[in-house]
Amino acid sequence: MNHDISITEEMPGENTPAITDIIVEGEKIQISGDLIGSLASSFHYTNENTLVDDIAIHMEKHPEIFILGVTDDNGKCMGIVTKRDFFDKLGTRFGRDLYKKHKISSMMTNARDFKKNKNIFSVATKIENELSASSNLYYILKNDNGSFYGIFSSKDMLVFLSSITQKEMEMAEKIQFNIIKNSMLVEDEKFSAVGYSKMAQGIGGDYYNMFKYDSNRCLFVLCDVSGKGISAAIVTGIIGGMFDTLNIKDGMKKFLKKMNRYIYNTFKMDKYITSAILSLNGNEDKLKIIDLGHCMAEGNLYLVREGRFHKIKNQNFNIPIGLEPEIDVNSDVLKLKGGDRIILCSDGLHDQFNENGEGYDVEKLEAIVMANQKNDLLELKNIIVDDIKNFRNGQPAFDDMTFIIIDYKG
Repeated sequence: MNHDISITEEMPGENTPAITDIIVEGEKIQISGDLIGSLASSFHYTNENTLVDDIAIHMEKHPEIFILGVTDDNGKCMGIVTKRDFFDKLGTRFGRDLYKKHKISSMMTNARDFKKNKNIFSVATKIENELSASSNLYYILKNDNGSFYGIFSSKDMLVFLSSITQKEMEMAEKIQFNIIKNSMLVEDEKFSAVGYSKMAQGIGGDYYNMFKYDSNRCLFVLCDVSGKGISAAIVTGIIGGMFDTLNIKDGMKKFLKKMNRYIYNTFKMDKYITSAILSLNGNEDKLKIIDLGHCMAEGNLYLVREGRFHKIKNQNFNIPIGLEPEIDVNSDVLKLKGGDRIILCSDGLHDQFNENGEGYDVEKLEAIVMANQKNDLLELKNIIVDDIKNFRNGQPAFDDMTFIIIDYKG
């Protein structure tokens, strides 16, 4: 009996695995919370027995694949292959011919592995020393059963930590702005006052406030915390909270002694605060001055009277808050006259520099203040801020800048 036999021409590649079977892209699972699996940037993997030549063909067709996990037959991850190292080896003389029949496992490297449900910050602590490496390092992520999930890199971790830091900075800046207003205005029958503050790094260590506590009476506070940035901003928050609880009628000296003990015991001299506190009594034409290492008879407190600019030289000044467990609190009194203009500033006002390294010194402040004696407080505040900005001429602010200006009507 004759049997018909069908003959079919074999197509090239018909008996070889499909390209998608050579390199597999794992499923990316939505991971919520601060879990390390959320940092995975690659999900591609291949079996340890895959031939190098097949991997090379696939990677050449898919430039988006920059790294591979290598798994055993049970799906457990054994190591990684980076595209750069892979083609560096194949690019050597006779490299393609030498390696093409080898298994991909012969070209893989070991990598540290973590379960994908580990907390990001606990993993960051474990690889902390590796984050400063100049090269990008890779880490394997595993499912609970040990199978391959994905790969993340030290760069992925740094980007995440940087975004967290930025968010925290933005939140800290928002909180500090609620404590320390960019600008304030207080007016009464006998005086008017304006305050201004600008942090050099978005957040910083200057604090000021103006507390009107009775008719024709007001307390002006300006503090400068040592250092800059987040640590200084934390202290300004403490200062703001403490002054908000102040009962002025109980006396400033007792309050400042308590404040000093708290700052000293909390920060152990790592942080200290220079401060100038002005208590204006319009009923008696007096300005009481408590100088805690801020002016020290050298600057930061000025008086414009009868067309002349004076540097107020206190006779009694005290050490900054937080340097010793106990402090004395001595004060001076300035007899006020109608038409007086008092200016109190932080060191940062003079520590603004131009491109030549010149600072915005007392003479420059005097010149702008004296040229604008007839301007009201809000106008003068804006003029000073603009003059300093023009003086810097594009140079970044070196220090936090705060000032208070008081016009005494008498």
